[in-house]
Amino acid sequence: QRDIAVGTPVAGRHLPGADRLIGLFVNTVVLRGDLSGEPSFRTLLGRVAANTAAALSHADVPFELVVDELAPERDLARNPLFQVSFSLRTAPPEPIALPGLDCELVRTPLTGSPFDLVLDADVLPDGRLNARLQYATALFDRTTAQRLADAFRLLLDAVLADPDRPLHRVGLLTDEDRLAVVEKFNQTAVPLPERCLHELFTEQAERTPEAVALRWPNGELTYRQLDARANLLAHRLRAHGAGPESLVGVCLRRGPELVVALLAVLKAGAGYLPLAPDHPPLRRSRLLDRAGAELLIADDDLAKGWTGTVLAVEDGERETAPVSGAGPDNLAYLIYTSGSTGEPKGVMVTHRNVVNYVRWSARTYLGAGDGTALYSSVAFDLPVTSLFPALLTGAAVTLTPDDRASGLDGLVKLLSRDSFDLLKLTPAHLGPLGRELPAAALRTATPHLVLGGEQLTGAMLEPWRRHAPDTVAFNEYGPTETTVGCATHALAVRELDQGPMAIGVPIDNTTLYVLDAELEPVLPGAVGELYIGGVQVARGYRGRGDLTAERFVPDPYAKVPGARLYRSGDLVRHRCDGLLEFISRVDTQIKVAGFRVEPAEVEAALAEHPEVLEAAVAAHG
Repeated sequence: QRDIAVGTPVAGRHLPGADRLIGLFVNTVVLRGDLSGEPSFRTLLGRVAANTAAALSHADVPFELVVDELAPERDLARNPLFQVSFSLRTAPPEPIALPGLDCELVRTPLTGSPFDLVLDADVLPDGRLNARLQYATALFDRTTAQRLADAFRLLLDAVLADPDRPLHRVGLLTDEDRLAVVEKFNQTAVPLPERCLHELFTEQAERTPEAVALRWPNGELTYRQLDARANLLAHRLRAHGAGPESLVGVCLRRGPELVVALLAVLKAGAGYLPLAPDHPPLRRSRLLDRAGAELLIADDDLAKGWTGTVLAVEDGERETAPVSGAGPDNLAYLIYTSGSTGEPKGVMVTHRNVVNYVRWSARTYLGAGDGTALYSSVAFDLPVTSLFPALLTGAAVTLTPDDRASGLDGLVKLLSRDSFDLLKLTPAHLGPLGRELPAAALRTATPHLVLGGEQLTGAMLEPWRRHAPDTVAFNEYGPTETTVGCATHALAVRELDQGPMAIGVPIDNTTLYVLDAELEPVLPGAVGELYIGGVQVARGYRGRGDLTAERFVPDPYAKVPGARLYRSGDLVRHRCDGLLEFISRVDTQIKVAGFRVEPAEVEAALAEHPEVLEAAVAAHG
């Protein structure tokens, strides 16, 4: 915030004769603090002195009149023009002398704060400053208020030592707080195998060859069968040139062939580009061309409009695994997200990125062996949670039909019939599911609700609170650029309040920093931008070196050379309990049913229509 309004009381006794009257003459004057242009303390002091002199020349104007004239939007919980008050007394009160009495000045105990924050300061005879901070207990606890007081003291020490230092370069964290938010909060290191995703699947298939890997309405595949079918297709892909750092498009309806294709691409050493069958053919072709894909695995009706090589999932000649040639730092998949320039961005995710997430989620979410359900489009990364953790631990993945007619009804029927270790949803699913699922199904469908893609509130889980209060809700946060999920917070539904749920703490081998524009940590409780580091930070945007350099920046806190941070664009803060809380976006990006949507991309698409001159897109509801 660069423009700050602070209220200050004025005595109102400057008029002749007022000093002999009994009564309250205090008025409130609003002072403006202009921090634009990255000023030093000396520069800011000059601005404040000028603004204060100008404001005090109008000290007789009643505060209520100023409010009436400005007519700000009123909120009964907040002061209309400022939320912070400051008063400075440069001379101590004169002692009271009354005949025959000993008088002592006694501070009355505080029973409340008229504003969010009130700072009263007195200059003592020896030149020291004695200050008292009042705070609204509905907004701050004692620990947070003490942090603010400590920060103010650090600020005063710093500006006195160097008044010409730019204020934005003055650190406000104590050593203890800095250690807490930079290091202790991010102690997440665990061993990670130097393996690729498909290699871990193959090892699991060797351990549990006859266990069911995939189920669908008309059949099932064991791990041995799934591994063999993926190997057959992988050899054909290798014969067509697929290998490390190449991309293979996959556009198949949800079924066993889809999983076979994804595994086959990885076994061939390539990365897969998932495409939604229900997207327009022109969009699919554009994404394939933009990604530089030369191969597409698709049914004939889904390959229309593309001129490259198309393969179907069919039998091959060799069931043994090919030599992929891929390593942990090679490309595993490319997923396109909405772009602020009007063009989608292709996020390059490596095997190391996704293996870390999958191993963590398997350990965190999977339990009794009931497996998972895959029912959403693989064109974005939410289904990674439903597919690979199960396939790396010997559990079964149930595939729901991929047709719009089944939709919610199909999912309701599935959950009414079967139980799963986890159910990965966007919060937008909760309302319809809560209304349609019978109470018995709410109790038995899953012990773990994994929710991600948009902000989650406790109110959204009310049906589970009534009928399945022991269900554990995981609020999983993570941009595609940091591989599905990088933070989580879990609570039994019975323990949730109605408000927003925290996004929690970092997962394995992940670091989360709340930073200002100078990449310095902000005070716990203060709002800053979330920067994400660690193993899951993706390689960047395919073919967009400029945008990659803008969003993926060097990590000043890493102990590993070359480490980077991803600028999430999300504003967050550390709550009093240490958990991270999402506040808002720094830009206009919105979420629709878990999908990131940049209004500029929608505007660009609308503007392509010959009868549209200009377009503007805004979110409602």
